[in-house]
Amino acid sequence: MSASIEAGRPIHISFGSAAPGHDSTPLALATADFAYYTAQRITVGDALPLFSVTETSALPLAFDTLRRAYEISGRADTYNELRQRRDGVRRVGARWYPSGPNSLAFASGIVAMQSEERVASHYLLGRMGIELALMAEAAQRQRISVTAGSDQLAGQAVAYAMADHALIGDEMFAAGSYLGQTPELLRRSRIADALRLTMAAVLVIVAVIAVVQPLLQPGGA
Repeated sequence: MSASIEAGRPIHISFGSAAPGHDSTPLALATADFAYYTAQRITVGDALPLFSVTETSALPLAFDTLRRAYEISGRADTYNELRQRRDGVRRVGARWYPSGPNSLAFASGIVAMQSEERVASHYLLGRMGIELALMAEAAQRQRISVTAGSDQLAGQAVAYAMADHALIGDEMFAAGSYLGQTPELLRRSRIADALRLTMAAVLVIVAVIAVVQPLLQPGGA
């Protein structure tokens, strides 16, 4: 984020196909949290962050997240100025690209945008599959940092193998807490940790009972 501010180049955050109103709603909201706190930290820069989605229902969420980041930083006027290019064409901070499983169109759009907008770094989160490999490989060729994570097994494998920084499993849901550090977010993360530990303990207890119970019955040995 510091490099983006110094170079005057935008960062890119992708929701993938995560969107409200689908089974990926929690993931879309978690990505929005991460995008909000990330954008808030670079509002002092001269480059408008870029958000990308593949589901139209995620566009309002992306636009509102970007707007709130600038408003909470007291730079709403800067947000409006950055959206206005010198040639008079409105610049869009949130962009839609074609969706679909293993969407080559989505990956191609991100690769083209990467060169056109001179992206400083990628944060490829949300729901993505093997198309993540195309975006990560294109970023590597231009020495662009990539932080990636996905709720899909194929996307996680690609992120672990090719990204500079990979978010594995529920780290995507805690990413906003890492950056926000607000009491509400930290409390939410602690509750999630407690529930996860409780579930793990229950599974262990059930497994132990399943193994020990037959041995305690007459003739079990």
